[in-house]
Amino acid sequence: LQSGIDTKFIDRIKASKKDKRILFVNRLAPQKNADMLIRAYAKLDKTVRDEYELWIVGEGGERKNLENLAERLKVNAIFTGFIKKDEDVLRLMKKSEIFVLPSRRESLGLSVLEAMYCRCAVISTACDGPRDYIMPGNNGLLTEIGSEAQMTKALERVTSESALRKRVQKNARITAKAFDWDIVVSQIAKVYDEVLK
Repeated sequence: LQSGIDTKFIDRIKASKKDKRILFVNRLAPQKNADMLIRAYAKLDKTVRDEYELWIVGEGGERKNLENLAERLKVNAIFTGFIKKDEDVLRLMKKSEIFVLPSRRESLGLSVLEAMYCRCAVISTACDGPRDYIMPGNNGLLTEIGSEAQMTKALERVTSESALRKRVQKNARITAKAFDWDIVVSQIAKVYDEVLK
């Protein structure tokens, strides 16, 4: 049995058109691997980095290390800190072209599903959760856990191949819609009905 996302709540949030932004939303903890994303982003061609901003949303014990790493690699990453309101985070997702989950481990990866529903092109490591619902090249991209080279390649592809980016953005929303709470609850009810028969 799985958790779900509130698609009706997401649909109520208004946002302007998408910006050329690569978005990370998570706790700034070692297992979330934001340092790998910063290093992968640093390897992108300067023209891509000039076009696509990197936004790191979240707070945690790794923040200072990540800021130092970005400075050392001359990466102009925007650290927003913790964003209190869910609707502000979701609005940011709606306004971002690309969402990245570089984690070493996750459960379902609800932020990924929310980003997919917000029509982000998602790049995720093949951790629990995302590897079960992301079909590479169809509704997102998967990279090996801990592979900076694969993360860099995925970022290069999704920033340079507009047909790929548009395809995964469109299909991502269709995939995420199946994780709507109403659908999940009805599936749970069905399981209980079967058990109680």
